[in-house]
Amino acid sequence: MKTILSIDTSLSGCGIALCDGSGLSVSICDDAKYGQSERLIPMVKRLCADAGLSFSNIDGISVTNGPGAFTGIRVGLSTARALAVALNVPVIGFTTFDVLYAQFADEYAENDNVLIVLDTKRNDYFVQLYVGGQAGGSMALDGEAVKSIIDNYKQGVIIGNAVDKFKVDIVDINDGWEFRSGFSNISPLMLGQLAVNYIENSGVEQQYIAINAAPNYLKPADVSKSKKQYKRFVAD
Repeated sequence: MKTILSIDTSLSGCGIALCDGSGLSVSICDDAKYGQSERLIPMVKRLCADAGLSFSNIDGISVTNGPGAFTGIRVGLSTARALAVALNVPVIGFTTFDVLYAQFADEYAENDNVLIVLDTKRNDYFVQLYVGGQAGGSMALDGEAVKSIIDNYKQGVIIGNAVDKFKVDIVDINDGWEFRSGFSNISPLMLGQLAVNYIENSGVEQQYIAINAAPNYLKPADVSKSKKQYKRFVAD
């Protein structure tokens, strides 16, 4: 079995795990919203020590590639890719949507329509709809546009870290749709299991390769021009 290190910094805090799809299953989560770049490597060292492993035992790395927190996505991807290069192992990215959907499907056997809504920290949502287990397009939409998607289906389930915000934003939805809590954060163990399955099914070689390891922001970072006035100094 391949030992996978998984890294998530896409939504809030840091989460890492080691798993091999057989018996190894250990993880550490840190809720700190800032300083992920300083925390990740010490967390990995501690997790390896707890599992009785060294960096050389890692056969692959999985990482969330977004959407989510702009800085968090960059930190997670850059750390994962740097480690993969240093260890000469594959790095595989998965969207936050796919990991959250896998967590939902692992807990509920039903084949409902599943709409995932994630908080953009602005007045809209990152959204993806799964119909019969198949993912549709991922988008950044305002509340009314999300409601128009819901109106096309008689029933389904809404999950994600923006569920409470969406309840307030859109009150009137089809009676067949329900909100389910408990799927607001990424499970690094599920992220690792997805990579284990991917490697076993695709036959990825034991060497560095980056697969889906580019950021999936869905929209530009919210950067505004500073309003401060600065004096201009000219050398004599």
